[in-house]
Amino acid sequence: MQALKKIKGLTYSLISRVGIFCLPLWVLEILLGENCLRALLKLSGCNLKLLIPARVGVMTSVLKQFQRRRIPCSCLIIGGWTLEGYPKFIASFLPANSKLVCIDTYNNLLNQDYEFTHQEKNNHRYAAIALQLALKNKRNIERNSILDVRVVCANNLNKIDELYDIIFIDANYQYDAYKIMLQNSYLSLNDGGVIIGDDFELQLPIPNLLIEECKRSVNKDLIYSEVVTEYVHPGIVLGLHNFISMNPEIRVEASSGIYVVRKNDKWATIHES
Repeated sequence: MQALKKIKGLTYSLISRVGIFCLPLWVLEILLGENCLRALLKLSGCNLKLLIPARVGVMTSVLKQFQRRRIPCSCLIIGGWTLEGYPKFIASFLPANSKLVCIDTYNNLLNQDYEFTHQEKNNHRYAAIALQLALKNKRNIERNSILDVRVVCANNLNKIDELYDIIFIDANYQYDAYKIMLQNSYLSLNDGGVIIGDDFELQLPIPNLLIEECKRSVNKDLIYSEVVTEYVHPGIVLGLHNFISMNPEIRVEASSGIYVVRKNDKWATIHES
């Protein structure tokens, strides 16, 4: 009995550490097989749904549509930060010779030649550490995939200078900035492209009472909504509501913590993969 408890504790510790950024569990599933991984999780007492959020399954169903085409595409991640988690996950689905651009502010610590601006580095240590991790992960992604990966420091995350097939938004949840970011992202999509927005824990349509509740807390990053009894980001709720109101003809879906905006309707409805 003591030996079993010890094995269970060690297994839980291993899975908990491995599952921090979600993607390694998918790697384990490939290496061990689904049944073996589920048995390991059951033995450890881990909750699979907590370790692999449902939004990962939804994102998989969207990204596989690009993977199956086997044609190089371009992807923009707004809010790449360290390039851990979702950037690595998204990169794993991009066909060979695709382009992956990750932008964040990084307090302008990087120039175009991937060299630190040392004068500012000591003043912004947290951003400097994030940037160092991003550059390390950039090299790892390029080494493991045939991808062109770029890390970009941007003063304004709303300014997009190129067209992309996939845009993933995970940055700046202030309403005024978010609504511009979402609109500009759509204008920067190629035909057939998609926007994937993170941290939208709701279904569509958005209730009118929730919209009014969010308007009263527009300057807050996160609130507990009495209307939907969930934590929500007012900036995202209002930003997406504004986008849908301004573009009623555009297809928008939401499921399991993300929303998806499509440039056209030629692909199937999103589902949990």
